[in-house]
Amino acid sequence: MAAGVKRLLLGAAFCGLLLGVTDATFAQGEIYNTVLPVPQALKEAVYPFTMPFTNLVKMTRWNWDTCEPDCLDCQRACCPCGPDGNFWARADYLLWTTAGARVPALVSSGATSDPVPNTITLFGDGRYTDDIRHQYRFRLGHWFGDCRRWAIQADWLDLGQNSSEYSASSTGDPILARPFYDVLREMDAVQLIAYPGEAEGSVDARVSNRFYAVGAGLRRNLLCRASCCGDCDTDGARLDLIGGYRHYHLRDSVGVTENITLTAGSGGHPAGTVFDVRDSFESRNEFHGGEIGLVLQRFRGRWSFEAMAKLAMGGCRQTVTINGQTIITEPNVASVTHTGGLLALEDTNIGTYRRDGFAVIPQFGFEVGYQLTDHSRVYAGYDFLLWTGVKRAGDHIDTNVNTSYMPPATSPGGAAVPAFAWQNADFWAQGLNFGYEIRF
Repeated sequence: MAAGVKRLLLGAAFCGLLLGVTDATFAQGEIYNTVLPVPQALKEAVYPFTMPFTNLVKMTRWNWDTCEPDCLDCQRACCPCGPDGNFWARADYLLWTTAGARVPALVSSGATSDPVPNTITLFGDGRYTDDIRHQYRFRLGHWFGDCRRWAIQADWLDLGQNSSEYSASSTGDPILARPFYDVLREMDAVQLIAYPGEAEGSVDARVSNRFYAVGAGLRRNLLCRASCCGDCDTDGARLDLIGGYRHYHLRDSVGVTENITLTAGSGGHPAGTVFDVRDSFESRNEFHGGEIGLVLQRFRGRWSFEAMAKLAMGGCRQTVTINGQTIITEPNVASVTHTGGLLALEDTNIGTYRRDGFAVIPQFGFEVGYQLTDHSRVYAGYDFLLWTGVKRAGDHIDTNVNTSYMPPATSPGGAAVPAFAWQNADFWAQGLNFGYEIRF
């Protein structure tokens, strides 16, 4: 934690250096457009050595020799690269995918001749919620002044809630079961939901997650190159520093609900007894921190290109909640509710677990745009985001079960399993975006 805080403070100091200095563009315009207060004599001494870096010199050096006299004051004052308009609003249509949620086998089936009918996995034992999402992103910004050196901006990205569901019912054929490993007998076992001559019932399983992000901050022009006045909006390039606040939110959940009716007496319960069993696993990852990055833009006639790289650093609160419940209703007897299901049991893993940590989340992207009118533009691009060390609900499901803890647990003993243990995973989100921008 101490090392992470030091890195965060160092980054903040660097931002302050770039954002806090006075604007020396006018005084230093003869050679560079820069926010750093470099003495003129030093720049003149260094300039010859920058000649091999042709592209950098073209980006950072003011080219006044080709400007008309009427344009000289315009170029000295500022570099208004890009389309006209100080306020911009952008709406993106997203085709993104995310890292799938890993889930163990939750529902199974098999043949009646099998002693343990779990030869076929009906749901689980794989990754879910990794299909393409059709969602949206909005971005707003405002430049202060016609020179477009400082701006304030905000964005909202929402990938929505994505889910995978499974539902089945049976009177005994086909077989429905919940697989687990019985630690007392040291063998694979199942909880029967529907089996010929013993039980009939139904099962519903669901895996879902939601991801969204919101941010707000400042934007500062660092480097700029533009043609003379009249063409500033159609031919030029700029490099901007962005910094501010960032919030990411990732929520996962896995739930299984069973309804079992005994067709024959079993375990001390008469025929007709109904069991309603529920297991619930949920995880939340909430990031709050600072973000710093660079945005490079190139304008050529009606075409434009933009590349972005940014890094968010800050605190992350992680929460895992495990719940379970069993309601037993015998014929002509009032229902009795017990804490615990099958993979979520009392005195083993049921509870709410929290942990705070430090996270670093990079994001990269690029886009190509085309100017439709003086105030509107369309574009298409790609983005990639990586969040390591997150907690996913499915990773915290333990399929090892001590059956003495299953409700109604009268005298549990032995290993308290299923057990809870923190598990890390990597979450990424990536995809294509198609957008429309207006400026005025």
